Amino acid sequence: MKITVHAVGRMKTGPERELADRYFERFAKSGPAVGLE
Repeated sequence: MKITVHAVGRMKTGPERELADRYFERFAKSGPAVGLE
């Protein structure tokens, strides 16, 4: 499975940034365990 994130610009600090950071941390921890890079 491939997951692609396309983003333009920079995300400002705030709740949306915190949520995105948490998702990236989760993916970094669990992604390789299920075969995602």
